[in-house]
Amino acid sequence: MSTIVWIVIAIVVIVALIALAVGIVMALRKRRREQHAAEASQLRAAALEQHGDVNAARRQAAESEAQARLSRAEAERAEEEAARSHRALAQEEAAREDKLREADRLDPSVDHRADDYEPGASLPPQADTSTEPHSAPPVPPASPTSPTSPTSPTSPGVTPTDRPADSPAPGAHRKE
Repeated sequence: MSTIVWIVIAIVVIVALIALAVGIVMALRKRRREQHAAEASQLRAAALEQHGDVNAARRQAAESEAQARLSRAEAERAEEEAARSHRALAQEEAAREDKLREADRLDPSVDHRADDYEPGASLPPQADTSTEPHSAPPVPPASPTSPTSPTSPTSPGVTPTDRPADSPAPGAHRKE
């Protein structure tokens, strides 16, 4: 009988050890769940604290988007104004060229039918047709027969080197 007692005691000890191990595992799991619940609670509290920051960021994003829409609208208006200005410029240039062509057609000294004819080529080289602002007032053109004519190479203060290299020489489009 002593062997049977020892076997029963061994079984009871093994069952007690298993029960103890299961209890320890259950306690660890419970503690881990409690820790995770505490972490989740802290994260929720932090998220609630950031709610104001999120709302401020949302307002800032909405303001930025509204400003972007306003800037786009202003840019579109500016582009439309620039296009209107370019159209007006083109009309003014066309009207100017029409007047120059008419003047050249009426001027017997200009061959307006030549292949290399350019309207207004008989204008003095100082006549600036650019849109750049002038720093000095424009010089009125003198008559072609005047000795002080800006087209005359002997004009005081004007030499052949003062004429831009790409402008035609004086009288280049005149009949000979």
